[in-house]
Amino acid sequence: MKNLTFTAKTWISVLVAMLSIASARPALAAISQADIGKAAFVGAFRDGPINTPVQVSSFGEFQSEFGASGSIAWYEIQLYFQNGGQSAWVVRAEIDTDTSAAMESLRSVADSFGQLVIPGLSFLSDPERTQAVDRALSFAQELQLFLILDPLPEWNDDFTSQHPERIRFPGLDSMGEKTQYGAVYFPSLIVWDGDRALKVGPAGAVAGIIATADSEVGPWKAPAGPSFPLQGINGIQLSVSDEQNGILRAHGVNGIRSLLSQGVLVYGASTLMTGTSSPDPGLRFIHTIREKEMIRKSIETGLSWTAFEENDARLWAAIRSDVSTFMNSLWAQGGLFGDTSSSAYQVMCDSVTTSIQDIMEGKVRLIVNWAPERPAEFISTELTLNARVP
Repeated sequence: MKNLTFTAKTWISVLVAMLSIASARPALAAISQADIGKAAFVGAFRDGPINTPVQVSSFGEFQSEFGASGSIAWYEIQLYFQNGGQSAWVVRAEIDTDTSAAMESLRSVADSFGQLVIPGLSFLSDPERTQAVDRALSFAQELQLFLILDPLPEWNDDFTSQHPERIRFPGLDSMGEKTQYGAVYFPSLIVWDGDRALKVGPAGAVAGIIATADSEVGPWKAPAGPSFPLQGINGIQLSVSDEQNGILRAHGVNGIRSLLSQGVLVYGASTLMTGTSSPDPGLRFIHTIREKEMIRKSIETGLSWTAFEENDARLWAAIRSDVSTFMNSLWAQGGLFGDTSSSAYQVMCDSVTTSIQDIMEGKVRLIVNWAPERPAEFISTELTLNARVP
């Protein structure tokens, strides 16, 4: 038998061969927190390409692309930037009453934003309005977005006639669980444009508040209260009392109130699910839903490398390690409820969650149970990742 002599050249060849079959997992396999604060707006504008998403980083850039004032959506985008929005996608619809094609065009960029605002929906008449809102909520649910709605025009008459109990979004019960992916606000805001006082829906301003809450704290922070007074407005259309706000909140409508000592504040953080006949306590709060989608998006993006790995115990251990590190960082920031990290989240990925059939199909099953600040009970997030097919 000949003696084998390993020269430097031989060792280099061996190392190259090892690297070619090495794990696709990045050397620093950290899962980053997904940015879901950016909003997308769909509306009718004077200029700009139709049914084509355009990204803008300031209100001035938006004006250069889509022209001067002329629509409610224009003013809502202005309020978005005035209330903390840093960047937005904007799609020009041919007309405000038909935004379906414009909304669908956002699919190509859906990974880069987390909020959806379509001001024209509130001005439709039923049954078209309910159908349009149902489509928008389905779109949001599918793409892990959050839809922010303006109040319906007829709510003003209900409110001024002392019937706040009539203020509720129609058709919610038939929309099911997708109602967790949207919220509506009341009343409209007053904005002066020269010598004109305009009534502008609050959705754009609220989207800016949500972006601010995300950047200053995190998506687990309720986008409401004195920490985030509304900017760039001259008042609100109707005054809402504490009692009236309680009635609105019970119907899944978030009130906006003007307080002398604190300014104009958002006074609710409820999803449309709250207005259904059988709301799920875990799906009632905007910040809980948005944190859930942030966790899902972050993990899916951060674990894309698993598609090149053998579906075995080593992979499952690596997944548990990466996800646990990420969840621990959220807990350390105050994003999860619990005195200890072990009481705040649980990560499961093993031969129990992933069956032999899953392995043969190149699927890895991951379950993350976590406790949001509110309602402080565990929510289960289940994800299916890709792995190498044997």
